[in-house]
Amino acid sequence: MEDFEQNKNTKKPTKRAKIMRGVVSPIFGLIAVACVVFGVLNATIWKPSSSVNVRARVSGVQYVVTDPGVLNLVDSNVNVQVTSTKNVNVCVALGSQKDVNGWLAGQKYIRLTGMQSWTQFTTQSARSTVKSGSTNDNVTFADSDLWTAVTCGERTLTFKHKGETQQVAIIDLGSSKDSADIVFHWNRTQLPHFDYVLYFLAVLFALMTILCASVFAMAPEKRRIQRVVRSTRIRTQESWHTPVKARARRRRHARGRYAGANATKEQKEAPKVVDSANRNIVAETVASESQNVETTTVIDLNELQSYFARFSQELNDSSSDETTSINSQSGEDDSQIVSKKQDDTENSDEVKTEALESQEE
Repeated sequence: MEDFEQNKNTKKPTKRAKIMRGVVSPIFGLIAVACVVFGVLNATIWKPSSSVNVRARVSGVQYVVTDPGVLNLVDSNVNVQVTSTKNVNVCVALGSQKDVNGWLAGQKYIRLTGMQSWTQFTTQSARSTVKSGSTNDNVTFADSDLWTAVTCGERTLTFKHKGETQQVAIIDLGSSKDSADIVFHWNRTQLPHFDYVLYFLAVLFALMTILCASVFAMAPEKRRIQRVVRSTRIRTQESWHTPVKARARRRRHARGRYAGANATKEQKEAPKVVDSANRNIVAETVASESQNVETTTVIDLNELQSYFARFSQELNDSSSDETTSINSQSGEDDSQIVSKKQDDTENSDEVKTEALESQEE
């Protein structure tokens, strides 16, 4: 019973696990579901419309002018529709800001500065600061050469423009006493996709839900222990997968590598010893004589003995002229020399006999 109670107490979830799995994880799960729902709504019911109609109603002025960039606020292609309340001739023209200011010299007009909403323009009253002149008194609006494009119509008209431009549009309502409705119509080719962002957030919150219910619910000590156990398991698996022969071979190669390095160092440091007893002098001389083109003459034994006799006689004559002390020392030296000569004669006799035997063979 005691063991059963101890196991039951160990399996009881901690306070951290209760909070993470009972509070935090459900909150992230609900947020993920809400992101999915809003994403579906943005892709279906709340999908932005491709057709945008922005209007403005003006009165009390004859001219209406757009600011630079208003024609391309939504898309590069725009249709401008003007409808007057009376049967008057209305015109829409396209020109530069400088030419429009020159045409509006000293006159009052209304500016279309931007979009207040997706259906309404922001307007502003203004007056041209350019001084009025007599250049435009005899030229009508439609016949002026200041415009790059102009369209006129009775009471209503539609002006179409395509492409990006920094020019401005000027609208002539025919009289300052009339009012008119101005509508700009755009068809958007690229719609904003807010549903993609919501789907991404849904995936992110779903991952947070899983982590809060599993990893973050564990105590830090337990996670550290599991990490250590996992690393030891990986090491043991790697050691078991590698065969015993391969491991022994690695150790053997390692020892051989170090032994080879030490041996090479010892070989470099140790001096080279040449054993003269292992060398065959007769064979080397015969091989060298066979390689040479000219043959050497053989010295006779009697000539060699006569040469050493003359050499000893010369040494004895030179030593007799020295002082007594020197004579004693030279006598010892002569005895040593004679012994050396005898050794040399014996060696030379052996060499000659070996040479004669080789020649006879």
